[in-house]
Amino acid sequence: MGGEQNVLDEVVMFALSRVVRGGGGRYPYPKHVWSPSGGWWGEHPHWIRNTIICVAGMVAVCYPVFKLSASLEVRPNEPSSPIPSAIWAKNKPGFDPRLDSSEKNN
Repeated sequence: MGGEQNVLDEVVMFALSRVVRGGGGRYPYPKHVWSPSGGWWGEHPHWIRNTIICVAGMVAVCYPVFKLSASLEVRPNEPSSPIPSAIWAKNKPGFDPRLDSSEKNN
């Protein structure tokens, strides 16, 4: 009888700990909420496709912004230390096309 009581106590404690930790059965949730990863419990059958679509959308928006930013970047003074944007910038550091040669020499 004592062994059965210990098992019962363990089962009760396990059930209580699930409630305290937020475990338990699934509950109703709003079906109109969309998530690229699949929703509340992440078991959407098309989560990989949805994630790829979201990543492709972010790349489609961010890449043109990056290219425009790199093409418009101008540095009137050369930086004191190397910077990563000098690798992809169209203009070399220290080159400002708005300045003509007479203003650069002054």
